[in-house]
Amino acid sequence: MLIDEIATYLQTGGVGTIGTNIFIGFQPPDSEARNCITIKPTGGLAPDVDLIGITNPTVQILGRGATISEAMALSQAAYNILHGLANTDIGDNYIMFCEALQEPTAIGQDDNNNFEISCNYLLKVR
Repeated sequence: MLIDEIATYLQTGGVGTIGTNIFIGFQPPDSEARNCITIKPTGGLAPDVDLIGITNPTVQILGRGATISEAMALSQAAYNILHGLANTDIGDNYIMFCEALQEPTAIGQDDNNNFEISCNYLLKVR
């Protein structure tokens, strides 16, 4: 699954460790990992009818931290690795390109007063 492979790519890039501070599809309680990122699939764009086998998935990477600086640092680390990524094999997927749909953006605090930073990415995958 693409989000698993993105998590592995971020881990290899030094952003964190899967299961410790990189989570796939869910965000654990802050008692388990207060400073972390979560990678979630968010649908995507319709497939190109002219380009069979090419998909346009989107993912959200949500950074959480005790301070806004900690949350932003995690989100920015993921952004630095993913935004502009092109012509790269990630697991079984060939990433034609990956682009952030906006800069990492503060979206407020969760119920435990942790800061959250969100960034959404569009990929073109073969």
